Amino acid sequence: MMRNAIILIAIVLIGLMIMGPSLMSGVGDLGDKLSNFVKYGFEDLNGDNVTKTDGTEGVVSLNGIIQFKDGTQQSIEPEGLTFTLFPLTVFFEDKEIERIKWYLGATITWSGDLEDLDISACMGCWEEDLLIDKHDFVKHYEGNVITKEEWFPIHELMLTAKDIELILPEGDHTLIVTTKHLTFRATFESGHIEEQILAEGDNPRWEIQLKIEAETMTVLSASIDMGLYPS
Repeated sequence: MMRNAIILIAIVLIGLMIMGPSLMSGVGDLGDKLSNFVKYGFEDLNGDNVTKTDGTEGVVSLNGIIQFKDGTQQSIEPEGLTFTLFPLTVFFEDKEIERIKWYLGATITWSGDLEDLDISACMGCWEEDLLIDKHDFVKHYEGNVITKEEWFPIHELMLTAKDIELILPEGDHTLIVTTKHLTFRATFESGHIEEQILAEGDNPRWEIQLKIEAETMTVLSASIDMGLYPS
């Protein structure tokens, strides 16, 4: 039994050595967030640290559908995955692209009686500092039209192969699809207003590897990260 225990410990240590950097980074971030919450609680719009009964928290994701010129398509939905360390990498076997559509959505929960929710952001696609396309939007939801812990769509962005080829030259490229200034503003029947603005590193994010050759574009791989709030 002792020998089996030693072998098990050795396997665990090897696993930690392999996954250590990304795993410990995630654990460290989670620990910092939990620690800050325990020490400071929620922060209201006036900057005062308070403990309140009205509040929200949620998960934000960018789902994607890649449509290929052969008529097939590939959907990427992070909330449908379990026990996966993000970013998840999905390989597409160099298939030629027709268009890509991204769906921004969220799953939220709250305490108290939610009257309404406003969500605003800039959602766009970039290659480094080069803008491919972006949308600024504001969406309003009555409290009775969204359900706790159920995914609901917020906004979408679609690009065709021609849209991308008009801006990017031939060669290998990495496109980033993400949001900026993603803000959730919840109003409760008690009169309390809560505003959550995701920090830059907490926004949902798509990263996709493309190759553009003469009149063709292929997708090599994609990775995806979800966003959490409070951050």
